[in-house]
Amino acid sequence: MAIDPAYIEFAKDIIARGTAEIGMHLHAWNSPPTDPLTDDDWRHKPYLIEYSDALMREKVDYMTRLLEDTFQTKMVSHRAGRWAFDERYARLLVEYGYQVDCSVTPRVNWKTAKGAPQGDGGTDYRRFPSMPTSLMKMISAAK
Repeated sequence: MAIDPAYIEFAKDIIARGTAEIGMHLHAWNSPPTDPLTDDDWRHKPYLIEYSDALMREKVDYMTRLLEDTFQTKMVSHRAGRWAFDERYARLLVEYGYQVDCSVTPRVNWKTAKGAPQGDGGTDYRRFPSMPTSLMKMISAAK
């Protein structure tokens, strides 16, 4: 969306008017750098948390910079693609200055929703808080 001219025009307008904000939402299989994780990432749709720490960082860095450069505003909110979240991801968000994450789906277990065939599936949110909490507390819950 951050490379679509019509969306960019729309988003810049709502940001300028103060009627909305833009947050980061990243699907790992089609967000640069696009190093394949499986034999067919478009079919398997691997979770960002299935990638190496280094590649996770590169993808978060790329997307954050793209959004901030395009919209000339600091990204502070985030929702993970396919609701995948872990301690590493939370720490990256804190490091990049994100303040809000909307990825957690309390009491839902995404483990059976496979990404990479060799992976462990999505995130199990059954023990995560159901009330709003800080990213740092989410890091503890993700352990």
